[in-house]
Amino acid sequence: MRLTTIEKKRVIAFIGHNGSGKTTFCESVLFTNKVIDRMGSVDQGNTAMDFDPVEIERKSSVNTAVFTFDRGEYRYFLIDTPGFSDFIGEVISSTFVADNVCSVLEASSGVQVQTEKTWRIAQGYGRPAMVLINGVDKEFSNFEKTLDQFRKISKKPAIVVNFPMGEGANLKGIIDVISQKAYLYKDDKVTVSEVPDEFKEKLQNHRTEFLESVVELDESLMEKYLADETIDTVTLTKALAKGYHESKIVPVFSGAAT
Repeated sequence: MRLTTIEKKRVIAFIGHNGSGKTTFCESVLFTNKVIDRMGSVDQGNTAMDFDPVEIERKSSVNTAVFTFDRGEYRYFLIDTPGFSDFIGEVISSTFVADNVCSVLEASSGVQVQTEKTWRIAQGYGRPAMVLINGVDKEFSNFEKTLDQFRKISKKPAIVVNFPMGEGANLKGIIDVISQKAYLYKDDKVTVSEVPDEFKEKLQNHRTEFLESVVELDESLMEKYLADETIDTVTLTKALAKGYHESKIVPVFSGAAT
């Protein structure tokens, strides 16, 4: 592994309630980036992150685990933290050393006790933070309800970057709010298409919220928005990144880690 300067390092701490899917999501990131050659399972006790015999037996994290990999010019450090309150010290120390935080919520459970506690810790350190609403492919998942619950505990605007196209057994893919495209997932392949009519109203609602939150951070963008001028996707993406790194907004993503 090559030497990397501090400017090219990205340290991300994954926090949240037990069972929200932090370990599984980290596992999928490692697999996608070819750090591991197979996708492990928490239930089967063979994930890269949960290596302790106690974790394997309990099927849940009790220690902080760290994995690193290179992608492009950056080196990423993934920190998977335990979700039980007994190990809150692990969350505190992990969040302290991280420069980014991802709070993972389960779409069928919403905001839980440790969701709120760990979020307060992250905000106390002033770290840029994002949210992953995970498990949108599971029964009883509800992305919008979970989003509303999270917004009640977040002091900063939580803006949707993508949302699920269907939920549970009806999940077909995601819709990107910035590009306004649908990403369909089938047979391990992703295809890009126009947004189906049934999701256009929801897209418009989330895009309006997105634009109003982002343009408030940049006077020139606000002028374009009020003049009803088109703001291209590159500009919106840069504005989103700037607002995130300045800890002024909280990007929200949907996902199905399994």
